[in-house]
Amino acid sequence: MKSCKLPVSCAVVFLMLVSFMTYGQNERGGKPKHHPKPEPDCESLDFQTEVISVEDIEGGCVRYQYKVKTDGTCRYDLSHYTVAIPCGTVQDITNSRKWKQSIGKDPTTGLVGFKIDDVPYFGKSKGDYFTVSFVVCGDGCEEKPTEVAYKAGQCVVYETLTYPDDDSDGGGDDGGGDNGGGGDDDGGDDGGGDNDGGDNGGGGDDTGTCSTLLATLLSNQVTCKGLANGSVSVQVEDGTAPITYRWSNGSTESSISNLTPGIYGVTLTDADGNVLTFSSEISEPDAITISESITQPSCSVSGDGAISLSVSGGTAPYTFAWTNGAAAQSITNLNAGTFQVYVTDAVGCLAQKTFSLVGTSQLILSAIPTPTSCGQSTGSINLTVSGGQAPYTYSWNNGSTSEDIQNLPTGSYRVVVTDAGGCQTIGNYFVQETTDLRVTFQVVKSNCFNDPVGAIDLTVTGGTAPYSYNWQHGPTSQDVSGLISGIYRVTVTDNSGCSQLSTILVQRETLQVTAQVVQPTCSGGTDGSVVLNPISGTGPYTYAWSNGGSGKSVSNLGAGNYTVTVTDATGCSVTLSYTLISPSAIAITTHTSNSLCGEEGSFSAGVTVSGGSPPYQYQWSNGQTAANLLNLNSGEYEVTVTDSRGCAASETITILSSDFEFECIIEEPAQPACQSFGNAISSTVQDADSYVWSVASDDDSWKITSGQSTSSAIFTAGNSGTQATFTLTTTKGGCTKTCDYILTNGCEVKDNTGGGAPGTDDPCATQSDPPENPSEPVEEEPVPDEDDESSAPVICAYPNPFESELRFEWTAKHDDYAWLDIFDQHGRLVKRLYDGEVKKGHKYSAQWEDRNSGNCIMFYRYSSSHETMRGKLMKRGR
Repeated sequence: MKSCKLPVSCAVVFLMLVSFMTYGQNERGGKPKHHPKPEPDCESLDFQTEVISVEDIEGGCVRYQYKVKTDGTCRYDLSHYTVAIPCGTVQDITNSRKWKQSIGKDPTTGLVGFKIDDVPYFGKSKGDYFTVSFVVCGDGCEEKPTEVAYKAGQCVVYETLTYPDDDSDGGGDDGGGDNGGGGDDDGGDDGGGDNDGGDNGGGGDDTGTCSTLLATLLSNQVTCKGLANGSVSVQVEDGTAPITYRWSNGSTESSISNLTPGIYGVTLTDADGNVLTFSSEISEPDAITISESITQPSCSVSGDGAISLSVSGGTAPYTFAWTNGAAAQSITNLNAGTFQVYVTDAVGCLAQKTFSLVGTSQLILSAIPTPTSCGQSTGSINLTVSGGQAPYTYSWNNGSTSEDIQNLPTGSYRVVVTDAGGCQTIGNYFVQETTDLRVTFQVVKSNCFNDPVGAIDLTVTGGTAPYSYNWQHGPTSQDVSGLISGIYRVTVTDNSGCSQLSTILVQRETLQVTAQVVQPTCSGGTDGSVVLNPISGTGPYTYAWSNGGSGKSVSNLGAGNYTVTVTDATGCSVTLSYTLISPSAIAITTHTSNSLCGEEGSFSAGVTVSGGSPPYQYQWSNGQTAANLLNLNSGEYEVTVTDSRGCAASETITILSSDFEFECIIEEPAQPACQSFGNAISSTVQDADSYVWSVASDDDSWKITSGQSTSSAIFTAGNSGTQATFTLTTTKGGCTKTCDYILTNGCEVKDNTGGGAPGTDDPCATQSDPPENPSEPVEEEPVPDEDDESSAPVICAYPNPFESELRFEWTAKHDDYAWLDIFDQHGRLVKRLYDGEVKKGHKYSAQWEDRNSGNCIMFYRYSSSHETMRGKLMKRGR
C-alpha cells in the first residue's frame, strides 16, 4: 500500500499518539519492552482485628468474637481473611457479611484454622468493618488464637492479636501487622474506591505511568418498598478515554438502573490501563404501615363511629384518600359499613387498607312464615327480635304494629323494628300458598282416521276427599271417553275448596316406520339400498316407491332422492323420503422431475390423490406400488389408484426428455462505477423454479444486495482493481444448472469521495497544486509486531479535515480479525466501521458519513491481535 503523508499541523499530535500507542500496547496483547511491572505496594495496607469478646460456654468451649476494620486508605481490596487456631476444634463460624467460609489450612498464608474467602469491595471505605464469631472446643485447649492474616492484591499481611486481659500486645501493631510476602496468582492490583458512592477514587496500572483515573459514584436509592428503580452512575473526573465499565451485575455501561436493594460494584479501566473499583449499596425505605383505632357506631345508622390512623414507614409526610371522599388522617361521624383508605407518602409510594364498622347494639330478626291453604288468608308470620335495647316497636307494611301477624293472604311483608335507643332494622318475608292436591292421568290415542275412540283416565291424590270434576267440554265424571284428538281441560276440587286445573292432550295414532339406508360405495355407483321396518299400525303393509318398487326394500340405487308410501291393513298411511349420496370421485394429480436434466434413468414421477375414501393403494404399469417412482427412463407410465372402499381411478404420465432441457445464461451487465450501489445483472432464463445468485472477488468487496432468488439480482460494485465473478444456480423441473459471468474489467474508477488526486487510483495521493481547501490523508505510524516491525498496515483516512464524508483504506499484513472504531473527543464510541476477518495482502476500505453529530475532533482506532493504531480526525465547520 502506498504511504500516507502527514500534514505539518498534525506532526506534534501524531508523535504524541505514536508514543502513547507504543507505551500502551500491552492492553492489546503485546508485551511491554521498557517498563517492568513494579512490586506490589504492601506498606499501604491498613487492616486491623479487634477482639470484641471471649466467652466460656457449655462443654468446655470458648466463643470468640472479632471485629475486622479498615481506615479506608488501603491500596488493594481485601481478598480473604485467615484466623489461625492453635488447638482444639473450631465450629459455629459466622460473619456479619455472610461471605464464604472454609476450615483447614490456607495455602496462601500457611495458617491452619479457618478462612473468610471471596471478600468483595472491602478496604477503601473509611470506618468500614465486619464481625467474625466462632467457637473453639477441646479438653485442655487453653491457648487463645493470636495470629490472623490478610490477603489483599498480591500482598499477605500477618497480625498478632491482643486480648483485653493481656499485658502486652503480642508483638503486633495497630496498623494491620507486618507486611507479608507476595501473594498467589489469584490476586491483582485494585484501584481506589469506597462504598458510600460519594468520595473520589484513583487507581493506576502496572506499567508505572503517572496518569490517574478519578471518578465519583452517584447513587439513587429505591423510592418504594418492593420496587426496582434504584440507580448508580459513574462520573469520571480524570482518566484517558475510552473508559470501560464492568459492574457486578454484568452491565458494561457507565450507569445502571432499575435496581433492587443490594450492593453493586463497578471496575473502571481507562485507555492507559488504570483501574478503579467502587461499590455502592442501594437500599429501600420501609413499607408504609397503617395502624388504626376504631370506634364502632352504637348502631348501624347512628353516625357516631370513627376511624383514627397511625402511619409509619415510607417517606413522610403522607396524604390520605378515603372512599367516602374524606382526605384527613382520621374520619368521624360514621355509620356501619366498609371504608377504604389510600395512603401516599412524599415520594408517591402507596398503601391501602380496608375497615369494617358494625353497630355495637345490633338488632337481629328471625321469623317463621306459615303458608296459606287453598288460596285462603290463613298465612301468618311469627317474628322474634334480639339485641339492641328493649322494648321494641313494630311497623308492618300492612298497618299492623304487633310483633306477630296472622290471617295473611299469599304475598310479601315488610317490618321496621325500632329499639329503645332508636336503632332500627328491617325484615322482609314472603308468605307462600300451599296445595297438596295432585292430579295425574293416562291417555288412549284416537286412531289414524281420528275416530272418537280416545279416552282420559284421571287419578287424584292429596287434598280432602271427596273430589268433584268439571271438564271444560261438559262432563263431570272422573274419566272421559269417546274422544277425538285435541286438548281437554278439567278442574278437580276437594272437599276443602282447594282446586287443581289440568290440561291434557289426546293425540292421533300415526304409522311409524324405521329404515336402514346404505349409501353407494363409489362415485357414480349403483349399489345403494333402503330397507323399511314398520313399528306401529296393523299389518300386512303395502309399499309404493317413487322408482316403481313395491317391496319392503329397494336396491341397486344410485345417488338421488327416493320416496315411499307405506299403508297398513286399516288404511293408515305415511309417506317418507330418503336421500342417497355417493362419495366424491378419486382425483389424481401427476408430477414429474429430473435432477440430471433429461438423462435417461434419472426421471422421477408421482401422483397426489384426493377424493374417494383414504387410504389409497397404487398399482403402476411397471409393477411398482408406491405413490412416487424414481430412476425412470422417458416413456409412458399408467397408475391405478384404489381407495379403502375398493373404488379405483387411473391416470397416464408421459415423460419426455425435451421437457427438462434448458440453458443457464447470464446477460452481460454494464460496467459499474467502483463502490456504486443498485447495479443489476440478469439471466435469460425467466421461468425457472428457483434462482440463487452469488458474487466473488479477490477482496470480497463486491456484494449482492437484493434479488438473490429472482432472475435479476442487484449488487454493489467493489474496489478498484478487483475482478468480480457472478455465479447463478437455477433449478427447473428438478434440473439444476450453474453458470458464471466474469467482469474482467472490474469496475470503473470515479472520483466521488472528495479525496485523492483526480484521474489516479491512489486515494492517498495529493495534487501538486493544492486545492482551495487542502485535505490530505492521515497516515498512521503502525505499532509494529514484536517479531516483524514492518508487519503493521498503513491506514489512510481522507479527506482530513473533512466536512461530512470520510473514507478509510488499508491493506492487511496478516490473516486476522480486525475492528475499526470512531471515538468522540471524550473517548465515547461513535461508530464501528469494520468488524470482521481480514486476509493478508488484501486491500480493505470503509466509508463513514457524519453530518449532524456536532463533534469537531474525533479519533479512530484500528485493532487486531497483531497491532493497535490510532489517529486524529478533524471535521471542518460549515
